[in-house]
Amino acid sequence: MLGVPGEPKGSVPDGTSEEGSFNALAALLEDGTSGPLASRAIKTAREKFSSPEFDHSPSDEHWLGLKEIADLFEAMAEEADIPKRFMSSLSPGMGKTTIAIEATKAFLADERFKGDGVIYFLSRLEEIKALIEAMGLDKKDVGVLTSDEGINALGNPTPEDARVLFTTQNRLEGYSKNGTLFAGMKQLHYKGKVRKVKVWDEAILPSTALTLDKDSLLGILRDLRPKKPELAASIEEFAISLGKHDGDRITMPDIDRENLSHDDFRGYFTGRDKDTAEALHSLSGRVVRVRKDNLNGAVGLDYEDILPPDMTPLLILDASGGLRKTYGFWEEHRGGLQKLYSPPKSYQGLTIHHWDQGAGKTAYRNRERPFPC
Repeated sequence: MLGVPGEPKGSVPDGTSEEGSFNALAALLEDGTSGPLASRAIKTAREKFSSPEFDHSPSDEHWLGLKEIADLFEAMAEEADIPKRFMSSLSPGMGKTTIAIEATKAFLADERFKGDGVIYFLSRLEEIKALIEAMGLDKKDVGVLTSDEGINALGNPTPEDARVLFTTQNRLEGYSKNGTLFAGMKQLHYKGKVRKVKVWDEAILPSTALTLDKDSLLGILRDLRPKKPELAASIEEFAISLGKHDGDRITMPDIDRENLSHDDFRGYFTGRDKDTAEALHSLSGRVVRVRKDNLNGAVGLDYEDILPPDMTPLLILDASGGLRKTYGFWEEHRGGLQKLYSPPKSYQGLTIHHWDQGAGKTAYRNRERPFPC
């Protein structure tokens, strides 16, 4: 069995087919070996893991999973034409983040990519700060684009000039409204160019559910009627008619989106009404399915894609990916997602000692001999 990163792939572990996720990147590599970027990342990760600070010894199979992360990183840097998203679901503590960090450093040091950039999408501001500290990069090479000026100050004051950009997943969702392509998100570019390497940390969904019920629609009329009386009347009529439908497909009220932008329409309202306005603007003129529930009555239901179709390839690092059923549905029905080799944790060599003794309060009070601990 092959277990040394950087050597040609040969046989695969038992239970993994040649056509399966283990060889997800085989077609991208000319002879099955890692390139210089991936090899350097693997080498420095090995050195880190063997240090007293880490004291981490991944198994041969786990190294194969880490190797695929590094290989994909290099394939993205080389602009491999793969219109897919790739997910690694290696367990927590296996080294997914470490191999990504080392691959990022190798990317910055590689002369082939000196004019290219990397972007990380994270879910929380604390994670951005922790990842920046872990990478230890020069401030000029780090860009941060969030709503928190304190976090932004950790990087280059001009994010588009930084080789590595950190931003939130929510910000991407905001930029992708109304079908904006990744290539059109100038704020995320590096010196006017789309960043080649894209990394998404933790859970990801390709779309978000959009729902509108009668009460929510009627709730926005007070603020909308003085500004757009005809639109308000149309929404009111639609909201009242919702109760007559169940399982039907109906057309949402048409907002003049050419003359009323998403942000302008949302700005008419406050509080939770902003969310209703956002969903209404997104669903404008679309045919939606109506369902009834006991809480909200009739609800108009549809979805909106939040991942730009041109944001590929993409590396997803989600330790719970093997447990989330949504990924299976995505891979099987929607397509465009492929799982990297991610073997589960191994407890080989672990010795478990069992003491046939009660451990509750009663057992302690009634003990005939002292507890050995």
